[in-house]
Amino acid sequence: MESGERTRVRRDLPFELAFELFERRVITQGDDRHDCGERRMKAPGIVGDLIVVCVYTDRGKTRRVISLCRANRRDAMPAVRRSRADVDRDKLLADLAAARERTEAEIDAEAAEDGGARTDQELAHAVPVYPPPKPEEIRALRERLGLSQAQFALGLKGGVNLSKFDIKDGASNINNRTGFNAGAFALIKITSFGIQPEVLFSRQGSTFKFNSTDYKANFDYINVPIIFKLYLPLGLNFQLGPQLSFLSVADLKAAAQSAQSDPKTLKKQDYAIAVGAGWDLPFGLTFDARYNFGLSDIKVQPTNSTQPITLKNKVLQVSVGYKLIKLGR
Repeated sequence: MESGERTRVRRDLPFELAFELFERRVITQGDDRHDCGERRMKAPGIVGDLIVVCVYTDRGKTRRVISLCRANRRDAMPAVRRSRADVDRDKLLADLAAARERTEAEIDAEAAEDGGARTDQELAHAVPVYPPPKPEEIRALRERLGLSQAQFALGLKGGVNLSKFDIKDGASNINNRTGFNAGAFALIKITSFGIQPEVLFSRQGSTFKFNSTDYKANFDYINVPIIFKLYLPLGLNFQLGPQLSFLSVADLKAAAQSAQSDPKTLKKQDYAIAVGAGWDLPFGLTFDARYNFGLSDIKVQPTNSTQPITLKNKVLQVSVGYKLIKLGR
């Protein structure tokens, strides 16, 4: 016989052994050594005392065995590893099956000997005890939730004003005017409470009609609010506090006039209550939205009128700030 034929006779095994091979779980992998026009699989395994490898293909519900021969070293390793795992599993299952099941009385006796053992009823009502958190974990959590112990910060802020006059008598067509605010702030925060004094330049005013005359007003103030802040998780906060304002520039003129006309008399201080909310982000950025309710009656005497105008300031402020200096957590 030729060499290839002698090798086939020496290595090939009866295909009937494939039935015994596939009765157990086997590891399969694709056989791409030859392009045969169909998907062929290779399965190493153990049959009796032999480690074999079977090449097969599935055609519908039929499995066609193409070759079955003794495995070489490379093909034998997956089968050996799988065989060892099967042996260990079978041994464990045999030991479990051979073990005598303990009675309830034996279990209770063992529990009585063990002082730390608990009954099923005790375990059902037991409260789990977890180890206390570490100090660094507590600090990290408080900082993430915005509940740090103490903090001092200095920063700058600025934003937009939407202002309007509250005029008692004789006025109509009162409209908002858009201005701006800018200044500095300091924050002293302890646990969930903070106090934030500020110094802000604020441009505000309104347009209105009084005694059939249209007026435009631009008032520039230096605002000094003292804001008390109540912090919620994640840096959110409620704000409330008094505000003292100093008038720096007053511009009141009739719409028909081309030149500016200052009011004859005007109160230089204004008192207000600020109410709002904010959000302090961990990296120093802040957002504030407040409404300032003016408390002082401001009497304005236009140059072209003998009747004074009594008004109050009402301002919506939206601002963004940044903490330039931040001490503490």
